[in-house]
This record gives sequence, structure tokens and C-alpha cells, in this order.
Amino acid sequence: MTKIDNLTIIVSLHFFTQILADAPSYGVRFHHCHRRYTRDRTFSLPDPATLQHLVDQLNPEQRAAVETTDGPVLILAGAGSGKTRVITYRIAYLIQEKGAAPDSILAVTFTNKASREMGERIDKLLERGSLTKPLIATFHSLCVRILRRDIEALRVGKEGLTRDFAIYDENDQQSIVKTIMKRMGLDTKQLTPRNVLGKISWAKSHMIDPQEYYLGSS
Repeated sequence: MTKIDNLTIIVSLHFFTQILADAPSYGVRFHHCHRRYTRDRTFSLPDPATLQHLVDQLNPEQRAAVETTDGPVLILAGAGSGKTRVITYRIAYLIQEKGAAPDSILAVTFTNKASREMGERIDKLLERGSLTKPLIATFHSLCVRILRRDIEALRVGKEGLTRDFAIYDENDQQSIVKTIMKRMGLDTKQLTPRNVLGKISWAKSHMIDPQEYYLGSS
């Protein structure tokens, strides 16, 4: 883990983002017009002096967070410390200065609002609207994207989930549990569906399957 002294930037209970960037192994060529070419995609870059001018406006800790790109980096930050600003500048820096292809960068956050804001800021920093952009998503939307694409790889024969799976929100879950409890003759006032869902969640977190849970409660 790369250590950065006196660094107080990016992670809080309200906002966490991890950036992963893999520069293309096939190499990068720069031209005087600041247009970068990769193996199968082309996009324009702004004048490097523009981004450098913006980086120069950061305080020392923020700048260290933006410019430290070799190896893993963990950054801790409190409210109002400029987390979104640092992360968007870091993404722009990876693209502009380090030659990372935009679509090789993943930024993950908690809320759709933060995701949209980061995307808008990055577009503004890079001064272009390109078909190749970083993937900026919430944890939930990223996981759904991966599952929609790859979940059928977990099927055994004809058994298992398909890409057409549905995701139930909290109200849907409580409604289904309530229906099941009524069919089983359980009192939903004495044992509420919310409590049942809580126990299911606990069992899942502890990797306890239904049969093991049943045997442990008998």
C-alpha cells in the first residue's frame, strides 16, 4: 500500500470512491494536436497546460492524492474536504498525464447523484464529449451490470439464475415474506416480516444456508 504523509482526502461514511485504471498494454501515441489513439478507439485531449493549471489550485494533500498513481492508494477524508473534486481531478490526471484510456477507469460511489456529478465534472475537465468515458457507477448498479452479463456462467445444467432475474426492493420483500408467513399460519404481528428479513440478512452475512439455520434453531 502506498503511504502518503498527512493525507486527508477521499473516504468518509457518506462517500467512498475507488478508482482503478489500467493503461493499455499496447502503448499510446501522442500527437501535437493532443489526440490520442489506442488500438480501436480515438478521443481528443485538452491542452495539458489546462489540467496542470487546475491541479496547481489544489492544496498539498489534495495534489498528492491526484498525482500519486503508482500502486494502491487509500485516502481518508472528512466532510467538506473536497473529495469529489480530488477524485474527478485524479481521473482527468490519469487520462491526460498518465495515458490511461477513459474506458479503462472505474469509479464507484454510493449514490446516483454523486455518480452523475462526477461524470459531469470529468466531462468539463477534459473539455470534450467523447464516446469513450470512464465507467462511473454506484455499487448496486455496477453489481447489477456484472450479474446481467455473467450470472449465467454460474448455472449448472439448467439450474440457476438467468439474466432475466428481478431485484426486489424493501417493500416487495416485506410483502412476499408476509404472504409466506400467512400461508404458514404465523402471526405477522408477533413476528413481523421486517424481523424475519433481518434474520435472513444476518444468515446471509454469516454464510448460513436455510438448512443449517433450521437445524441450528431447532
